[in-house]
Amino acid sequence: MGDSKVSSASVRLHYLAGRLLMSIDNPDGGAVHLKIAADRTKNWPSLQLSIQRALRVCEERCLVIDGEQSSKAARAEESRISCAKLLFEPETCAMLTDQEIKQAQSKSWELGCKDIVWKDDASGKSRPPFDFALSFLESTHATSGDSVWACLSIKTHVDFQLFAKTIKLITSVGNFKVSSTDLCFDKAQLQSWLKSSPSASGHAQANFSDGVQFTPNEVAFILTEISLPTDFSSVALGGTAIGNNFYTPKSGKITNMGLTHAAGNICESLQEKVTLNGKPVPINSLPESSASFLGGIPFVCHGVEMELGSPGGNTSPQSNMRLRVEKSLLLTPLGRSGNQQLQMEECGYMAHAWSRPDHQLWCLGPRCLRILGPRPQMDIKNLTEPHTNGIAIEGTVNRIMFQLQAGAEVDCRGVRLSIRCRNSSGALSSEAADDLTSEGVTSVEPGRRPFFVKRSDNGNSSHADEEDNTPLPKGWEPRNDVSVDESNVTSSVIAPHLEAGKSMLLPLDLFRPLHQTGDSPESDSCMTSYEITISYRQVRTIKGISQSSDLGDQVVVIRSATVTWISPFTAEFSPINGNQKSFPCGIKHPSNMVQSASNDPSISSPLIAADGERIRMRCHLKAKELGSKVAANIEHVLNENEPNDEQKYLYSSADSNLFFAQSEQGSKLSLAYSITAKTSASVSGAMCLGAISIGWKPAGLSLSSEMASTEGNNSMLDEFGLAHGPLILSNIAPMKFYGPRCHVLDAPFKAKMLKCPSAPKVGTPFLVSYQVTNQTAKSQTLQLSMNSNQRGDTVPASSSELLIAGKMQGEAQMGPWEEKVFSFTFMSMIAGKVSRPQLSVSSGRHQTWVINESNNLSSQTLFVLP
Repeated sequence: MGDSKVSSASVRLHYLAGRLLMSIDNPDGGAVHLKIAADRTKNWPSLQLSIQRALRVCEERCLVIDGEQSSKAARAEESRISCAKLLFEPETCAMLTDQEIKQAQSKSWELGCKDIVWKDDASGKSRPPFDFALSFLESTHATSGDSVWACLSIKTHVDFQLFAKTIKLITSVGNFKVSSTDLCFDKAQLQSWLKSSPSASGHAQANFSDGVQFTPNEVAFILTEISLPTDFSSVALGGTAIGNNFYTPKSGKITNMGLTHAAGNICESLQEKVTLNGKPVPINSLPESSASFLGGIPFVCHGVEMELGSPGGNTSPQSNMRLRVEKSLLLTPLGRSGNQQLQMEECGYMAHAWSRPDHQLWCLGPRCLRILGPRPQMDIKNLTEPHTNGIAIEGTVNRIMFQLQAGAEVDCRGVRLSIRCRNSSGALSSEAADDLTSEGVTSVEPGRRPFFVKRSDNGNSSHADEEDNTPLPKGWEPRNDVSVDESNVTSSVIAPHLEAGKSMLLPLDLFRPLHQTGDSPESDSCMTSYEITISYRQVRTIKGISQSSDLGDQVVVIRSATVTWISPFTAEFSPINGNQKSFPCGIKHPSNMVQSASNDPSISSPLIAADGERIRMRCHLKAKELGSKVAANIEHVLNENEPNDEQKYLYSSADSNLFFAQSEQGSKLSLAYSITAKTSASVSGAMCLGAISIGWKPAGLSLSSEMASTEGNNSMLDEFGLAHGPLILSNIAPMKFYGPRCHVLDAPFKAKMLKCPSAPKVGTPFLVSYQVTNQTAKSQTLQLSMNSNQRGDTVPASSSELLIAGKMQGEAQMGPWEEKVFSFTFMSMIAGKVSRPQLSVSSGRHQTWVINESNNLSSQTLFVLP
């Protein structure tokens, strides 16, 4: 015999037993059997109705014969609940007569407030008294503390009208009462309202402050505004209390498993903001590190509780009844095996987020809303970086100007700033520069570490950095809200209140001393990576007015950037006559030996000079680039090694006719000076050919006056106003460049050219003479040669173009301290450019060159006039 036949027989036996006991005046025994039969006939509405009718008669007889007051009250309450369940079971209610419905209503709404809870039937065969759905009209996401518009639809399945005085939503993040001022529509009115302006309330009922009347088998749509909570610490999903971050997915599932933008699974770019209700950014168009999934706690309504008024018009609160419908299987199953541990897993699928009863319109939005944690609405913009390209100038304070723009509907209170920075020498990759915690970074040399500074309270005092005693410009001191790691973070208040929609300017100042050593500053590259953190309380406003009761949400905005340090100028030094001279005077140096490995002047050789020799130098100064401008302008240039004060200044913008103060990119300032080589200048025998000191000022940058509007907060600005980038200070230290090193040696001879006409005439003889002086107490032998080519080979000097008379080749003896003159007579046969033969004089004792004109080919050219 099958189970259904056994169950059917058992129900009939209990039913017959109950009727029999009632007939022998034993209603208590009959009630027991009838209740058993009623519990076993939930899936047989017609049979259950017959049993319930018999049970009601049995309970009424029990009330008559029960003499104990407490037991009688319990029986009366049980009878009322039994009548209520009979009414609110759609299958049994449909078979009741009008008279039975009125009797059951009268019995159910007797004095005493009751709770009737209908929970989802796992078999799915029993329908609830009403169906409901809550969907969100505007977006798939919202922020905690926001107010969101939602549409609640309720369709009753009972055959009598329900009058709801209050409605409460039971959701995954708490219970919310539906406001009595919300709009209520039928389906036709809702469609008309959706096509018109949302403010068109003419189609609505005149609010339901007195309650909502639900017609049998009709759908009512209620538009309600829900204020989301700000604290989710007590929210429990899947039986476990969790926080917002738990629901932020580590990776997106865009192409599989049904996760879509429509289900609330959208991402935002770290470089470009994405509005919460806007189109999603395609994942394949963003690098992995730049995409951040919004995630959020799912907000799903899984129950509705209505406080039902008495159908008889009794307005007493004690005559009300609370009817709650809860659905445990709210979302459509995917047909997968295994229990779903968290609703978040199911709400990530479009089939679940958009599942709904047939009566809920698709245009009313998804049934799942993702609630995000407090999100800062402040926008921080670096106004300086577009003008400087992330470049900072050494030797002056560099100001980075940030603009803090408050959101249009939020006030910012207690705005605080903290800074983290790290300095490194040498070039870094962009990833390493942005990561302040990366290792393997080369430290900056002591005494030249960049750091953040601020104006000192005492503008005339001088300060120094405590860590490496780096001197600061007068009137500046280190900031105290800067840290290098997260273990010791300090912050400072920059604004107590920034109103909604207003902006403020935040200047941050950096300083690094100039390079003042003899080495090349180009090898000392440095980068400063910094991260600013703006923390504040974000308070929502209503029509521009913040609510005193709203304490706001504590939010944080982080911005990071990298600054590359450069010196303001570069300098190139070169001897005017080259490294190899035409009159080396017999200096005993390997580069001046007659039997040197190479006499090619194009090959670089060390710079040497004789003691007392006057060396002519040339210096090219060039300002580096700072965005579209030059980094700095030159005010004056002086040679600190020049003993004559009148000749110290090589250039001054105030006294010079040159207009270099507003130079363009790529322009150079070329200066010439001379210096006397002396062996006493250095113990090692080498001296620096000039110490060039440059007085300068940076090229000023300034923001437009619109940035300092009266509506903005400019309390952080000082006397520099809207100036940013390298600041023009009054006490900028001069920049120094040191010339090349020169080996100064004693010379056994002194040689020079006595006479050489600058422009001889054709056919007219002219004289060229040289003077050689023996500066030793020894006799010297000189080897003399006049050559016509540029390689120093012995070739006859005379030609058809230039006739020469004089001693062309031979030896000459010189006594101690003797002075000798070598003269040659020339006559050009043609006019124009003529090459003059080269004179070579070497010392036989030292095997060094005294005169070697092959080292300077440009001086061997004559321009003969016709």
